[in-house]
Amino acid sequence: MAVPLLIGDQLLGILDVQSDRPDAFTEEDANIQTTLAAQVATSLQNARSYTLAQQQAQREAMLNAISQKIQGATSVEAVLQIAARELGHALGAPLTIAQLGVKDGNN
Repeated sequence: MAVPLLIGDQLLGILDVQSDRPDAFTEEDANIQTTLAAQVATSLQNARSYTLAQQQAQREAMLNAISQKIQGATSVEAVLQIAARELGHALGAPLTIAQLGVKDGNN
């Protein structure tokens, strides 16, 4: 017996129940498996939603921390250094460089 794991119209997977006997499953078995599949699908969706919410909260906390460090900077150069260092760290980049090009009035 194969029962879809559905959330709305989205198929998350299949609950596959097997038996060596022909006609092993009754209508009651099918109803139980359908109920179980709905509960498993809901649990899977909840776990995914929780993981996404956790990841979003971590990103927002990281951005908040970087923003606070940048707000404490006293110069444009310091802002760029902090931004480059912190964003590089957050992205796992081994080296980040920020360069500020300033045109003077003579060019």
